[in-house]
Amino acid sequence: VSYTGMLIVMIYLVLNYLLSDKKDMTYAKRRFLSVISPCAIAFSVGGPLVLSGKMFELADKAMSTRFTLSRYFMTTQKIQMFGTGSFDLPDQSYNIDCSYVYALMHYGIIYFGIFAILSMLLIPHLLREKKYTEAAISLGCFIAGITEPFLANTSFKNLSMIFIGSMFY
Repeated sequence: VSYTGMLIVMIYLVLNYLLSDKKDMTYAKRRFLSVISPCAIAFSVGGPLVLSGKMFELADKAMSTRFTLSRYFMTTQKIQMFGTGSFDLPDQSYNIDCSYVYALMHYGIIYFGIFAILSMLLIPHLLREKKYTEAAISLGCFIAGITEPFLANTSFKNLSMIFIGSMFY
């Protein structure tokens, strides 16, 4: 049983429920939903570097050692403008299980910056267009990106990329 998978499904269901009442879309609810993506990015990339002591241990335990692994990659490997294909690893058990750190390390600063900005712009756009189902799906994906590497995958696994593409057309 995947605990993170169950948690992500529950979060998606709650978000879908919150967005199902179209008449109750207040300014506060819009602002709250709009800051989820930036918070997910900041927590994923900043958390492992900023937190320390008991706070780091608590977050790392809750994230199944993902913070330790993210910290390892961001502090021991070179972060490049256009990413890298290989890393110096102590053994094969080291992997990046966070989409945002994965995007930063594998694809580089430029891709990560563009992806982060587009992710932050998507939710306010979808809410303005009254595309609440798409907003719930995207928010679920952005939150799942904290604990799963699929979000940075450039294949079909990231549904939010479809909505980001539709934002331009």
